[in-house]
Amino acid sequence: NSVPKKLLVSISSITDNAPTGRGVGDVINYTFTVTNTSNLTLTNVAVTDNVYGPVCTIPSLAAGAAQTCTITAPAQLGMHTNIGTVTGQPILPDNTPFGPTVTDTDPGNYTGVFINMEKTADKTVICAGEEVTYTLITRMLGGAPGLQIRNVVAMDNHIVGNLVCNGQYWVTCAQNGGVLCDLNNNCILDYADVDANGASDEEFKWVYTMPLTQTTVNTGNDMGEVWYVDPITGQETFIGNVGNNDQVTVTVDPTRCAEIGNYVWNDLNADGIQDVIEPGIPGVTVTLDGTNIDGNTVALMTTTDGSGFYLFSGLVPGTYTVTFGTPAGTYTLSPQNQGGDDTVDSDATPGTQQTAPETLVAGESNLT
Repeated sequence: NSVPKKLLVSISSITDNAPTGRGVGDVINYTFTVTNTSNLTLTNVAVTDNVYGPVCTIPSLAAGAAQTCTITAPAQLGMHTNIGTVTGQPILPDNTPFGPTVTDTDPGNYTGVFINMEKTADKTVICAGEEVTYTLITRMLGGAPGLQIRNVVAMDNHIVGNLVCNGQYWVTCAQNGGVLCDLNNNCILDYADVDANGASDEEFKWVYTMPLTQTTVNTGNDMGEVWYVDPITGQETFIGNVGNNDQVTVTVDPTRCAEIGNYVWNDLNADGIQDVIEPGIPGVTVTLDGTNIDGNTVALMTTTDGSGFYLFSGLVPGTYTVTFGTPAGTYTLSPQNQGGDDTVDSDATPGTQQTAPETLVAGESNLT
């Protein structure tokens, strides 16, 4: 009787020893085929995996026979190698162990790759009417040399039509400082690990700005095709379609708005200070002008109420002036900034009847 020299073990993962792509969470089926190449029966044939541990135990495997064991596991990003090991004890026809146990190993490889969508906003709590800048970034997660994501398309529920390479809102490499962009300008997300940190340094980016008047949940989606181009032969293999999404919520909060207002009164003693007995003047035209923090021009008009009060509320923070019309009758403007108490003085400049520019921050209420 001869002693088997080895046991042949083959591990068929989804890659069959060539880098191809699978998404995170995809199920990988590992197949371990054990073949007894000797002319002795093997007993207690144990199959293990260096990552997942015990796979199976075959009580008895006849000479020339083969048996398959399988396990499943979720795919993970990046390049992975699993090593299968098998051991068995040869026995003689009378079931007497013959010699030491025999063993063999075999590797199996796969590369996990996925597409990622990152949707962000430069502000997440705003005053109604404030502008928000949204950024969408599509990138390859995992991957290895030769892997590509082609025909990338992004979608956004604020935008009519698809977002594509070199299309609307596209950010070029030059605009992005020459990094984290379509480095070779081929409109394909290539695996390009420029800084050797194990992650691809190519990204697709789109940026747009819009005002919001209500709380908004915004969703970005992307999709593409995973391909593998053999670095040696150039052979191209389509792996499958991938897609991802992300969302960001921007909340409209009235407490983030500003307001400015006060009182137009009949300064009976012309001292520029509001006295208790001096009445308000109704129906006076009041104009607000300025620029908000988004750089937009603001021009609003109101009139004083029956008691002489006026108010501009719900303002996006910014810098504003207030200009007062002249009431009907024989009125002249009171002197400016008298008495040292800004809550009861007159702020308008004689001649222009306009206040000095006032910068309002989020949540500020200026009623002086």
